[in-house]
Amino acid sequence: MMPAEWKIKEVEGLKEIISSYPVVGIVGIRGIPASQMHEMRKTLRENAVVRVSKNRLIKHALEGSELSKLSDYIEGETAVLATNMNPFKIFRQLEKAKMKVPAKGGE
Repeated sequence: MMPAEWKIKEVEGLKEIISSYPVVGIVGIRGIPASQMHEMRKTLRENAVVRVSKNRLIKHALEGSELSKLSDYIEGETAVLATNMNPFKIFRQLEKAKMKVPAKGGE
C-alpha cells in the first residue's frame, strides 16, 4: 500500500529543512499552549524554522542522513527546529520568550 501523498510531501519538506540548515534539533513541545507556541514561532521567524509533524514522518526524514541519531530523541509531541544561528543564541531567545502558564489538573 502506498503512503498518502501528503505524507510523502511532508517527508520531502522535512528532508529539505534538515539538509538546508547547519543547526538542526528536536524540540519537545508537549504541554506548550498554542499561544506560547505561536509566540515562540514569531520570535524565531527571522532566524529559524520550526516544523511540527508526526514523529514517524520526522524519523523517516532523518533516516540515512548524518543526523539520523536525532531519531533517538523523538518521543511525545515534537518539532524540528532548524537554523543558521548559534544554538545557544536560539536557546537564549526561547528562554526570553517563555511565559508563565498556570498548571492544569493532572500536570
